[in-house]
Amino acid sequence: MPGETVTSTTTIPEGCWLAAQSLYVSNSAILRINPGATIKFAAATGIQVESSGALTAAGTPGKPILLTGQEAERGFWNGVMFTNSDTSDNRLVHTTVEYAGAKLLQDAGAREFRAGVSLSSSGFPVRASLTNCTIRESSGYGLNLDATARLGDFTDNVLTRNVSGAARTYSTSVHGLTAASTYTDN
Repeated sequence: MPGETVTSTTTIPEGCWLAAQSLYVSNSAILRINPGATIKFAAATGIQVESSGALTAAGTPGKPILLTGQEAERGFWNGVMFTNSDTSDNRLVHTTVEYAGAKLLQDAGAREFRAGVSLSSSGFPVRASLTNCTIRESSGYGLNLDATARLGDFTDNVLTRNVSGAARTYSTSVHGLTAASTYTDN
């Protein structure tokens, strides 16, 4: 798997950055993205958080975080994928994820789909919290929640202008999507 593997806790500081290859977070590492950071992803790259890794992107109202494609085109980059990662350190706060959905995903029934942010699993729990986030302009769904996905805090989010819909979820995880978020123009 080509890309950069993050195997120790790493912080991306405020500023504008280019991710020329995918970031794979594993080995009990935490990838922290500081407030005010913008990361522009090259085509077909993204952030993959593996079972032993975590992602904390905690922006503030005055210094939000932007995860976007190097080009403003739906499906330009893969997006953010949490796979079998069951930790409370998986948090997106005041973070915008846009123009994602390049990677073709499959569910347990081999049905294909795309998503900007995905909580996926091979039967193990996966969890993340999203607060004050915007997920927009995905070439598929804004958010994917597999059957074992657990949303921690999920409030004041906006899922908008995603081609396939705001979210794709199973009945076992749909309760995490709250009325305290907005799902429009999908």
